[in-house]
Amino acid sequence: MGLVPMPYQRGHEGRAVLGEIQHLTMAVISGGCTKYLQAPNVVWNGPFKVQLRDYYDNWMAGDKVKTYNKSENLRAPSRRLLVDWVLGAWDALDRESLINSFKVCGLTVAADGSEYQLIYCLKEGQPCQPGREMLLRARQQGDAVVQEEEASDEEQQFLNELVIEEEDDDEGGEGEEGEEEEEEEGEEEEDDEWV
Repeated sequence: MGLVPMPYQRGHEGRAVLGEIQHLTMAVISGGCTKYLQAPNVVWNGPFKVQLRDYYDNWMAGDKVKTYNKSENLRAPSRRLLVDWVLGAWDALDRESLINSFKVCGLTVAADGSEYQLIYCLKEGQPCQPGREMLLRARQQGDAVVQEEEASDEEQQFLNELVIEEEDDDEGGEGEEGEEEEEEEGEEEEDDEWV
């Protein structure tokens, strides 16, 4: 199952959309937060657009013959050329930046809180910096709850083992007492024979 962060739009609530993405976990991003939580907006959209712009500028300044429409306006580059530019801009992106962009946005950081310092908007001087402390407190409270549950589970298991041991002792104890009584009776019978 994959996580898809997407900005909130009413169209995303429709049955057709929800039916198509039912195998994904959808994380709706509130208005104004896209610039902090979507990897392209935070890390690689800028370099990607710069590369596309460079392709366009080179095309405009280049010697290739350009065509004009009836109004003598320059025709847009062909779709094939645009696709080549997009592929070239994508290939020019740093692979590590693409991978790390999801950590920078907090989408793939370790759940134990050890990677919160990687989340860009929570860094010193960023608008969401107080959010890091809130995350750490929530993590600590969650850890405390988990530890309490684990302690309770361990205590319950210990009590269950005590009950099982007591039951074993009760069953075994009756048999041992019975055996001791039988041995004493046997000794008395032997003593009677000597007399």
